[in-house]
Amino acid sequence: MTPETVIHPGQVLRIPVDSNVRYILLRPGNWYIRRSPSTSGSIVRVISGNQRIPYYGRSGQWYQVDGGFIGPAAVAE
Repeated sequence: MTPETVIHPGQVLRIPVDSNVRYILLRPGNWYIRRSPSTSGSIVRVISGNQRIPYYGRSGQWYQVDGGFIGPAAVAE
């Protein structure tokens, strides 16, 4: 069993934020997450559009996301 931390009224809970994380908004549709930043890269999984997801860096126009890379056509902004 995992011990619990009790937060009492008046206490401040500080949650670290990774300043290297930014977000992209995906266009509508289904999009491939690929192992490498290329349309020839193998498909790792499919992700639904119309959502904001974190990205951690870029390789050319491709975005590095959880599990791989997503192409620029998927990104709305």
